[in-house]
Amino acid sequence: MKIFFENRSGLLVDTKRVHTSEFIAPQGNNLRPYYDKSASLRERFEVFISLWQNSLKEALLDPFARVILLDQEGLHKFFTLPSDGFFICAAASFWTIGPKLEEHASHLAASGQAVEALILDALGTMALAEAKERVRNFIEKEIAIPLGLYSAEHYPTGEEKILSEMLALFHTSAKRRGAEGTSPTSKEPLYPMKSGFCLFLFSENEVELKTSEKRCKPCLKEGCGYFQIGGCPIMKADGP
Repeated sequence: MKIFFENRSGLLVDTKRVHTSEFIAPQGNNLRPYYDKSASLRERFEVFISLWQNSLKEALLDPFARVILLDQEGLHKFFTLPSDGFFICAAASFWTIGPKLEEHASHLAASGQAVEALILDALGTMALAEAKERVRNFIEKEIAIPLGLYSAEHYPTGEEKILSEMLALFHTSAKRRGAEGTSPTSKEPLYPMKSGFCLFLFSENEVELKTSEKRCKPCLKEGCGYFQIGGCPIMKADGP
């Protein structure tokens, strides 16, 4: 997985633009118990998961991330910050698994393969959680530790505001594009939907922020397919 890094802070000597991180694609074996309830479901699952493991995951997953490190001036220029602490700098981060998986899931659903579409969507959510973990590791290893700072994840409330802030930031980047041809637009700022964003804030002391990732409202709990396959990928930090 490629992580495209832009350093606007002047705080790090290493300004390497492209980093590579190992990406472990989900195998989907943890989904098997939920498709054992009938012989027909079991058969469809086994056929599709075999196809996924042998070819689809390589064909449909194109994970990458974009990280921009900002100093205090840049931070206050683009973002409205929480009042929980004093922050020295921040890393605006965007990650995605690419559009191919979503497109294929939509094709499956449109052709009457609803079960396969659901399985693929669940695999995509797991893959997105893995991409986020790669970003977390990059933030810690390449920024927080070298600077001797603590990092805190900030997911602002008011989705439209943070999207417009991220949009303004990424549109003023050197390439004026996301990464690998991905360019956020005001119409679809987070396309593909299997994408995520976070503002990692850095300080000299540990700070527990009050903001958290977006939740589904209302939460269906046991009635949610994702809950049934190991827990909510949003609420569970390391994914299902």
